[in-house]
Amino acid sequence: VTLVMPEADEDDDVERRGGVRGPVTGLMAAVGGLAAAPIVEAGTKALFVELPDPDVLPLGVPTDAVLMSPKRRAHARVDVIRKEIAPRRGVALLIVSMSPADEEAWSAMLHP
Repeated sequence: VTLVMPEADEDDDVERRGGVRGPVTGLMAAVGGLAAAPIVEAGTKALFVELPDPDVLPLGVPTDAVLMSPKRRAHARVDVIRKEIAPRRGVALLIVSMSPADEEAWSAMLHP
C-alpha cells in the first residue's frame, strides 16, 4: 500500500499543524489585549485558548500574546487559525514568532 498525499495549493484553507499539541493545565494566555484565559492544549508551535467569545479575535491577523505559567512568561506573535464554539469555545493559535529567550521560556513552561 502506498500513501499518496494530494498536493496542497497555497490557497487551501487547511490548518497545518507544525508540531504536536496536547492537554495542559496551569497555563494562561493574554491575547490581543484581552484578559488572560486558560490554555487547554499546547505545543511548541501552536496552542488552544478558551475564550467565551472567540469572535473577538479576527482570523489570520497577527496578534501579540503573552503566554504565562505561575513562574514564567513568554511574549509571542500569533495568528488565529481556527475558532470553535462547540463543544469547547476558544481559538487555535499558531505561534508565528518569538525571541530566543521567549522560546526557551515557553519550552520550560511546556516541559517543567
